[in-house]
Amino acid sequence: MEGKLKTFLNNCKRLEDEFADKTHDVENVNRGILVSEAFFIRSIIGNLKNFRIIESGRAMGQSTFLLGKIFPNNSIISIEMDKLHTDAKFALDRLSKFNNVQCLFGDSKIMIPDLAKDNDILIIDGPKDMNALLLISSLCNLIRPRFVFIHDAYKGLSLIHI
Repeated sequence: MEGKLKTFLNNCKRLEDEFADKTHDVENVNRGILVSEAFFIRSIIGNLKNFRIIESGRAMGQSTFLLGKIFPNNSIISIEMDKLHTDAKFALDRLSKFNNVQCLFGDSKIMIPDLAKDNDILIIDGPKDMNALLLISSLCNLIRPRFVFIHDAYKGLSLIHI
């Protein structure tokens, strides 16, 4: 375990300037991952090449925007449930400049099992709380993701409905 921690910390140090160059113009917003959380994801992934990210829960596209900036050579599939939500057009406009980002609409609990493959990186920001854990659990019976990140799995929310 000590070796993995040292590798992670070395990745953080090595990637700091590159990450800052790519994200210097991105402000933190109340929705989506923070810039510091994106740095955590970038550092965990380290030197991994040829991977694909599947993100569930796009909203205004903050997380997808950060992912597109820090992983410009990797395919990113972003899934949002509600095509008619007021955030949908904003997100699509914001993300249209990224050639590596594909925005889909639908139920991630149905779509991700059909899309995901071994070694994909999964970022679940919807469904929330226990439903995110249940989705990941069911996916891990089908595939072997390289990494799984869950955003907003916080204490005190309902533990129901998948």
